[in-house]
Amino acid sequence: AGAVAGAVAGAVAGAVAGVLLIADLIIIYRVRKRHEGFETLARFGARLATWGGTRFQGANCTGASFAHARLGQANFAGANLTRVNWHGALAFPQANFRDPSLEIRPVENLLLTGNGKGQSFVRMDLHGLNLAAADLREADLTEAICTGVDFMGAKLTGACLENWNIDSTTILQDVDCDYVFLLQNPVNGHRKRRPADTDRKFEPGEFEELYRKMVDEIQILLKKGLTPDGMKQALRKIAEENPGAKMTKMEDREESILTEWKLPIGAKEETFERSARGAWEDQLKIARLEAREQLLLEQKNDLKEIAVAAGSAAPNYFGGNMNKRENNFSGTINNSGQIGAIGGDASNLIQQLHNSPQTRELAEKLGELTRHIEAAPNLTSDEKGDARNSIEDIAKAATKTDDPAAQSAARRAWAFLKGAGERLGDVSKLVEAGMKLYDAASKSGML
Repeated sequence: AGAVAGAVAGAVAGAVAGVLLIADLIIIYRVRKRHEGFETLARFGARLATWGGTRFQGANCTGASFAHARLGQANFAGANLTRVNWHGALAFPQANFRDPSLEIRPVENLLLTGNGKGQSFVRMDLHGLNLAAADLREADLTEAICTGVDFMGAKLTGACLENWNIDSTTILQDVDCDYVFLLQNPVNGHRKRRPADTDRKFEPGEFEELYRKMVDEIQILLKKGLTPDGMKQALRKIAEENPGAKMTKMEDREESILTEWKLPIGAKEETFERSARGAWEDQLKIARLEAREQLLLEQKNDLKEIAVAAGSAAPNYFGGNMNKRENNFSGTINNSGQIGAIGGDASNLIQQLHNSPQTRELAEKLGELTRHIEAAPNLTSDEKGDARNSIEDIAKAATKTDDPAAQSAARRAWAFLKGAGERLGDVSKLVEAGMKLYDAASKSGML
């Protein structure tokens, strides 16, 4: 019985060992072939196998050729592999790259054989690969990252380039291409063929010229608001911060300025645009500060003139009782054109204007403007006082045509009333009409 039990146990153990051996062999086979679901084990095994192998760790292998070289156990972890030629390399899967893009089967096959005809590389990272002379006819490069890729002599006829990513470091020299598509999935039956004319093909060098122009130039919309001198200062700063960048176009738009720039090879568009906008915005800030300072200076000088004309202290601008004059308006112009009871010196001045046929219409506008201001519910008493004083200054200037100070005070008064009128709807129209009457009378010599 003991012997039988031992024999059974041995048989079971042997069977289990056999099953495990078969399972191990299957796993090893699938790992070596990198079947789906075994990629991680394959990468891990390759890294273990490279211990003691040829080391290229951290090396600069840019532009090197490993064509037909045996790469088993080679360690390229951390190496610069930009535009390396891998064509026909042996034992490629057993090398350690630590670069996910080189461990994608379609990419690996393309690098080793140069044949990507009809293959899909949608959204794949092909940055810096050497695809010179590769066959990419009818390949799908939708949203593929192709920055820094060497496409020299590659065949791209019929390829889909929908939103592919290229930059100034992408080499397109001598590309063999009759036409391309800009859409993978047709819209209204069209895939946006280029050239659009189906009877036409790209001339030699035309494909490179077309896409090189698209890559080399960047458009930037900049805000208006700079003087010619301010523009020169901004452009000078952009040139200093971005050597080699050249502006090829400046176009005036409704609310902005469209600029086009040609960038040097290797320049990053994002960095350049940030620099250009920063330089322009700095000049806009300076322009706004200078304009504010100039306005304050003009206001200060004009207020001094008004103070001299009024014979009192300089007034506060809209919000302080202007010149502290107590000339409350309470009258209106009646249907007969006569001015009713209006308190203060302004009434006498407006009455003088009304008595003259040349200035009667101006007097009526001033009276009507006074009535609207008095009735305005959203003006404070101080604001109304300032408005009344402005009307008095205008009336006084109309009776003192040879007094420069009075005329200057009238200009400031009109500007003051115009600002107030914008808050009061119909009053703005009255102000505009009054200004036109005053200017017309002044130019014709009727004042």
